This record gives sequence, structure tokens and C-alpha cells, in this order.
Amino acid sequence: MKPSVPLLAAAFAATILPAASALDQVKTTERMVAGTITSVTALAVKVEQNNQVRELPANQIEYVSYEGEPNVLKTARSNVSTGRYEDALAALADLDTATIKRPEVVQDVEFYKAYSLAQMALVGNGDIAEAGSKMFAFVKAHPTSFHYFEAQLLVGQLAMALGNANAAANVYKLVGQNAPWPDYKARAAVALGRSHLAQNQIDEASAAFQAALEIQDASAAVQQAKLAATLGQARCLAATGQIDQASTMIEDVIKQSAPEDARLLAEAYNALGAAYRSAGKPKEALLAFLHVDLIYFSSAQEHIEALYNLVELWNERQMPERSAEAARTLRERYKRSPR
Repeated sequence: MKPSVPLLAAAFAATILPAASALDQVKTTERMVAGTITSVTALAVKVEQNNQVRELPANQIEYVSYEGEPNVLKTARSNVSTGRYEDALAALADLDTATIKRPEVVQDVEFYKAYSLAQMALVGNGDIAEAGSKMFAFVKAHPTSFHYFEAQLLVGQLAMALGNANAAANVYKLVGQNAPWPDYKARAAVALGRSHLAQNQIDEASAAFQAALEIQDASAAVQQAKLAATLGQARCLAATGQIDQASTMIEDVIKQSAPEDARLLAEAYNALGAAYRSAGKPKEALLAFLHVDLIYFSSAQEHIEALYNLVELWNERQMPERSAEAARTLRERYKRSPR
């Protein structure tokens, strides 16, 4: 998978759709809008309602339900919303998209198939390369889908999981340059910073994290991304030997985080563990990574990072049984091998 995807003008050109016979429904973060969808682009969905056209930004859309869509698509969409990805794939398995007349319905079917495969693969229940190919095929085939930018971010995440951080960086740059919304720009900047860190490009990583921190927007999504960017900056400081400053920044993020925010806390303790490893403090590093393994393991990607480190740290402490246990979890739960 080599996602060097030029964003053509077609990605933003409206797909003009035939009028639906009854009502389509667009669920946004604020309301449900019922009417007739008149166009779909990567940036927005337009809905005609009472002889007026409303333009709904793609980043605010949670889902779209189309008049006349197959019932199995409704089932799959519901399954995806609750994390039941295998059930979503099973619901869509026998659906022949050639029988579907509305192109935007076909886009939804293909997206939920690729999305489900990606989410399963990222937690060890599928082949990451196959999932990456499917998601990449989706963004190539459907540049006018309102799912487009979300799909691109997943392409980058899958590329990172495959160890192709450079390809991931290209995708994140594309999203950051072309998605007009602050939340997507912030998410893309944080992801870009992480891809640079994976290549040991510390200056580039720091610049990307700083770009996220400088975004002026008060939304919860942007504020969440800024906390993640702060953790990224702390990793950059630790990589250049500024351990005390890095650990202080990380501890501040931990204090600001809600107890139920497992993913952010897992990221924070992983960053703290990495800082302690850089400082030659294996005991403190071990305790930080154990927070993720024992408390915040529900966040799969962060749990994988913690397990990689625990395999090595337990060996360093002459505890091969504990190292083997962490390695076994990597293999059996996530289909990953120790480094």
C-alpha cells in the first residue's frame, strides 16, 4: 500500500444525485435533518427541505440514512456504531451493489465494509495489508464521499500499523492541507507528528505538533487533539534529552484528563514510559507501561506499544516469564511479534 494520493478537483466536485422518492435523513452532531439529498461531496451534503437547501459540513455528519436503501445497510450501520464490525460485514456480505441505483448508497456500503475491516485489523482480528488495500481502494474510487477524509485518516493509520510511516505522513499532509475544518486539521497534524516521530524526525515532528497546538478553536475535538499534541511535544523533548520538562508536561496532561478517557491516558502513560526509558530509568518506565497494560488496555494501539516495551523491560529486569507473557498477549490478541 502506497497512499500517495493526489487530491483531484473531483474530490470536491458535487455528485449531483437523482431526487429521492421520499425522505433521506442526515444525522449531524446537533440534529437530524430530513429531506431530499441533492448533492454529496467530500466537504458537505446538501439537503433540500421545504424548498430550501441546507448544506451540512461533512465533519459534523454522524451518518446518513437514504430513502430506499437496503435494510442490511441500516443493520450494518447500526453494528458499526456499537463496534460490532464482524456483524456489520456479515450483514453486507451478500449485498449485490450492482442492484443499487443510488451511487451514494453504494459509497456507504463500500465505506462500511472497508471501515469494519480496518477496525478489526487494527486490533489483531484481520490482515492489516488487506484492510489498507480496501480502504485505499475506497478513497480512490469515491473521492466525493462525505466519508472521504475520515477514510484517508484510516489509510494513514493502517500505513503506520504496517510500518510505512512515510506513506502515512503523505496522507496526513493531504488531509491537513485540504480538509477545511479545525478538528480535522488538528487530528491530521497530530497524526503527522507521530509519523515523523516513528521515523526519528524530531524537528519535523515537533513542528507538526506545534501546528496542532496553534489552531484557534474551542471545540472539544480540537482541545482533545491539543492534549495529544502536548504529549507529542513531550516525546520530542524526551528524545532530545529534556526528560524533566517532558515528564512534567505529561503529568500535566494526566491531571487534565477525565478518568474515563482511556485512550488519552494510555497515550500519556506510554509517553511517560518512553521518557523514562530515554532517561535510563527502567523501573519507572515499567510502572508507566504497566498502567496501560493493566488499566487502559481497551485502547488497542496504545496497548500494543506498551506491550512491545514491556517485553523488553521485563527481560532487562531478568524476568523472562513476565516478558513471555507480554509477548504472548501481543501474538494472541493482536497478531504482532515482539520487536
